[in-house]
Amino acid sequence: MIMAQSVNHRDLGPHLPGTSTLEAKKRRVERAVHDEQLTAQVFLALLLVHLPPGKILMSVDRTTWEHGDAPLNLLVLGAVVHGFMIPLVWVALDHTGNSNTRARMWLVLRLLEAFPARRWKGLVADREFIGAEWFRFLRRKGIRQAIRIRKDTVLDELTAAEW
Repeated sequence: MIMAQSVNHRDLGPHLPGTSTLEAKKRRVERAVHDEQLTAQVFLALLLVHLPPGKILMSVDRTTWEHGDAPLNLLVLGAVVHGFMIPLVWVALDHTGNSNTRARMWLVLRLLEAFPARRWKGLVADREFIGAEWFRFLRRKGIRQAIRIRKDTVLDELTAAEW
């Protein structure tokens, strides 16, 4: 997926080893993706063993994809490697717009089961990922964070823009 810079089956096929036709490689990708044994836990374990050693910067973001005519609102937590975020865990939100604190906490807890906080360099996120309960949760888990804030946020009686 990284080499192909895509998740499209047709784009992934040429990166598979062997001399099969592109159509055969595409079918192999389709079968692998739909294999019932390829659970989220197996996929996560496969990705984790390929992360570089040491501490890894993590990122949380929300993205909307189109699945046919229906929007798919995803909350994603991943590792930042060579400037790219590799999705490790995600959840489809059942609503449009921003995620809530509970969904973010659930995602972090899911990743912490397989990738302990001591391996996290920190967590970066955009300004939609703010909130006192969320920040307390991250501190309790030992996760340093760099969260972008709104320019009108008040810090010690000055707005962030004034700082």
